[in-house]
Amino acid sequence: MLKEWSEGNMDYKIKNGESARELSERLSSFWNRLLASNEKTILICSHGRAMRCLMTVIFDEQVQDMEKYNHDNTGLFKIQISDFIPGMVLENDTTHLAKVQV
Repeated sequence: MLKEWSEGNMDYKIKNGESARELSERLSSFWNRLLASNEKTILICSHGRAMRCLMTVIFDEQVQDMEKYNHDNTGLFKIQISDFIPGMVLENDTTHLAKVQV
């Protein structure tokens, strides 16, 4: 699936899955509902692929651009919106992991 997407086939999907285009459309709907809310601070938790795709939605980019966003396990993104323009405050931040003892 990722190979197909990396080759520009945003409509490819595995059985019972969703395509990159469908994921983007679902996340666009979600993002628009958030923007219409009166909430000032919102926490979004999801898996890496959805977070990468959400970044393209937030920054009005093409869905195929999601690969430019790295996402490590528990990586944090912080977006601040000022005058209806989103800005990246943190991108895939994992500094909180330095406190974890293995």
